[in-house]
Amino acid sequence: MGGRALEGRKYRSVFVKATDEKDYVAAFFIGPTGSNLTAYSAERINPANKQRDKEPPVGVPQSLKLGEWYVAVLEIRGQEAVATVAGKSTTTSHPLFAKPKQSVMLGVGVDASFRNLRIWEAMANPEWPKHKETIRAAMKPAKK
Repeated sequence: MGGRALEGRKYRSVFVKATDEKDYVAAFFIGPTGSNLTAYSAERINPANKQRDKEPPVGVPQSLKLGEWYVAVLEIRGQEAVATVAGKSTTTSHPLFAKPKQSVMLGVGVDASFRNLRIWEAMANPEWPKHKETIRAAMKPAKK
C-alpha cells in the first residue's frame, strides 16, 4: 500500500475477490490495521447494490506500514479458505467457497503495487486440521 492521501475515500486497502458464475464468493481485504477474510451469503442480497450480502468477516489485527512490501496469500480449497499477510493467518469456511471460480479480481483503495503475483493449483496439506486449529487459536474478531 502506498502512502498517497485518501482523497475522500473512507478506507485504504488492497483486496482480492473471487467470484462464481453469478457474484462474489470470497474477499480478502488488507489495510494498515490488519486483514480480514469475508464470505458472501448464498441467501441474502444487499438491496443497495443487488449483490450477495457479506457474511461477518474474520480477521487478524496487525500494524502494516505504508510503503512496505508484504507477502499475502489467499488459499481456497473446498469450503475452506485461509488468508495470510505478513505471516499472520485467518481462516473460515462457507459453502460458496466450493463453487467453481469464474474470476479472481484485484482491487486497490487509493494506491498500491503488486509484484510476483501467482495463481496456482496445489495439493492439500495433510497437516491442515492441526494447522487450522493453530490459526483459529490466534484469531480475534475483525472490526467491521
